[in-house]
Amino acid sequence: MTSDTKTYVRIRNSEKKEKTQTIFIREDKVSLPPEGIPICIFIKKSIRLEIKRDPQHGLINNQTTAWEFTVDKVFENDPQKTVFNEVSSNMIPMALKGISGTLLCYGQTGAGKTFTMSGVSQRYPDRGIIPRSLAQLFEEIDKMPTYAVLVRLSYIEIYNEQIIDLFNPAVNAVGSKQVSQLVISDAEDEVTVKGLACPLVNNLEDALCVLFEGELNRTVAAHALNRISSRAHTIFTIYLDVRSIADTSGCVKSSRLNYVDLAGSERVRKTQVSLAYIHQIRVI
Repeated sequence: MTSDTKTYVRIRNSEKKEKTQTIFIREDKVSLPPEGIPICIFIKKSIRLEIKRDPQHGLINNQTTAWEFTVDKVFENDPQKTVFNEVSSNMIPMALKGISGTLLCYGQTGAGKTFTMSGVSQRYPDRGIIPRSLAQLFEEIDKMPTYAVLVRLSYIEIYNEQIIDLFNPAVNAVGSKQVSQLVISDAEDEVTVKGLACPLVNNLEDALCVLFEGELNRTVAAHALNRISSRAHTIFTIYLDVRSIADTSGCVKSSRLNYVDLAGSERVRKTQVSLAYIHQIRVI
């Protein structure tokens, strides 16, 4: 893995109600859709969007109707395992060598960001990048008998511009989640969160139990575009300290992996939501 940033696009399968809203077609199978329907043309490493001007916006409208992007890969109907192997599987081996990394998942509400990152607990093959990364981590550690590896986890959400510790969501006197305090350390040019819970985990079972506990504390809400929409940005972090048992110098390789699930944004007129929800959208 190099220091370059890689960009991937994952296209979610269209639901029945979406079939007439956007047409997804491969470049080698182009067929013209009905007039006015957005088109998404994609090949292995590029994607082109063609969207007609919206007459509801009146005279003020975007003058551009087509956008083309070059990416590292486009995933079309690919299973969770394929996405993980391509996008994230090289992060764990590099982190064990002391090289940190970050994976960000961004997109409109309902696009499948949380499914990609966390998956669903009902079906084992549908587990997401985070639980798969934890499984890979402890598999790699088992192959390192001459090293001592310390694994800690943290999980925060940024909700309405406030930081909440999902591993320790203390409730204040009015029943709201307790807000953690952000601290910037100028000495090491590092951003930390004061009082953040970072539990130590010794095996995959412990790690998954801690992860699922944090998942249950996430802030979600329902609206017309998504039945379970994440209303906060979340950052799941794996902290690693690796030390050779034979090395008496005390040298430790430290690294961290950040898995960021950005809250989905959407057009207010399509969500049919309350004023409080509109405030959340504005903050996001």
